[in-house]
Amino acid sequence: MRDHAASYYAASSQAAPRPPLEGDADVDVCVVGAGFTGLSSALHLSLRGYRVTVLEANRIGWGASGRNGGQILPGFAASLVDLAARHGEENARRLWELSCEAVALVRALAASHAADCELADGFAYVATRPAQLRHARAEWALMAERWGYRHARIVEAGELPAIVDSRCYVGALYDTFAGHFHPLRFAHGLARAAEAAGARIYEAAAVLACQPGEPALLLTDRARVRATHVVFAGNAYLGRLLPLASQRVLPIRTFVLATTPLPPELSRRLIPSGACIADMDTILDYYRLSADRRLIFGGRVSMSGRPPPPQRSAALLRRRMVRVFPVLADAEIAYVWDGLVALTGHRLPHFTRLDRNRYLAAGYCGHGVALATLAGKLIAEAVAGEAGRFDILARMKPPPVHGGRTVAAGLLWLATVRQRLLELLG
Repeated sequence: MRDHAASYYAASSQAAPRPPLEGDADVDVCVVGAGFTGLSSALHLSLRGYRVTVLEANRIGWGASGRNGGQILPGFAASLVDLAARHGEENARRLWELSCEAVALVRALAASHAADCELADGFAYVATRPAQLRHARAEWALMAERWGYRHARIVEAGELPAIVDSRCYVGALYDTFAGHFHPLRFAHGLARAAEAAGARIYEAAAVLACQPGEPALLLTDRARVRATHVVFAGNAYLGRLLPLASQRVLPIRTFVLATTPLPPELSRRLIPSGACIADMDTILDYYRLSADRRLIFGGRVSMSGRPPPPQRSAALLRRRMVRVFPVLADAEIAYVWDGLVALTGHRLPHFTRLDRNRYLAAGYCGHGVALATLAGKLIAEAVAGEAGRFDILARMKPPPVHGGRTVAAGLLWLATVRQRLLELLG
């Protein structure tokens, strides 16, 4: 078992370790992974009366669920305009409504089970170039004018300093329904809620093999679990257990830093709205202020299986942070960490049934806080025989990732060069 990354979230969130499972167990549902997908699945299945066991290889929230930027966003990595063009406007609208339900679900669960997660309102999707702002206007027209979404508006350049005070941006799509929070505290709250509903959660319980069947048989180094249904909720970390299914999901390493607490006046000046921020670049920056006024700033991606030394990550992230906020050139960096996010070729989550009784949800493409939490609810519906909503996404299968990391690394390099050229050309 590996403990949490040395992140701000781990340092500011405490939870007693759960023991590993030992011996044999018979359950209705075995969930593999205790991140947002797995914990939400466990909670919603337990509320329906199923006997649920969760097997986590490391700690609750050890993966992306406990390391991410903490942004709770509607929508998908794929733009609404592109989804409407590819799948038709009605299907795009259904997807949009599911994503809005995902945000509402996270807000409700946070209020009920994770009051300490520091939930805050607002998200600004900022444009670094005029072409991006034109695209944001098209997105807004679809969600607001055609679909009646009333929480978003376009922010012009002159008004932008009231949202975020940086010269890097020419405008934004500002959404007051979106928000941000402390993700690891939310994960711990979900775990407590699932256990209160009857689920059993085990840490240091890596699944070494899963034999298909009815029931399926899952093996750890200390236990055997027979399960009528299985939920695979390991996202970017399932490659060894499910090599074929994982070919449609590509793990990408991303990096985050947290400063020491900023002076109150400075923090209010940087982000007067208190919103979380992400830009529209291919290799984006994303950031927010924590409740104790730290700037939590993420960016950069890497295809490397090994993370670079923390000092190098800190220097590269600092450079990006200072480009956005030059006043932070001398800010002290308290934490730097990294983790894997899972991408798909169609920029939508990958929902699938591996066979009649085994489910997989992964590949949230940076929108996992909301979408992974909703995935657990939709999986619970599907297990109970109400698969209509799960199937909306299951029908939209991502293409296989041919060439794996090698091809993806080349595409990433091309995207980096393209973005740098656009920056140089203004």
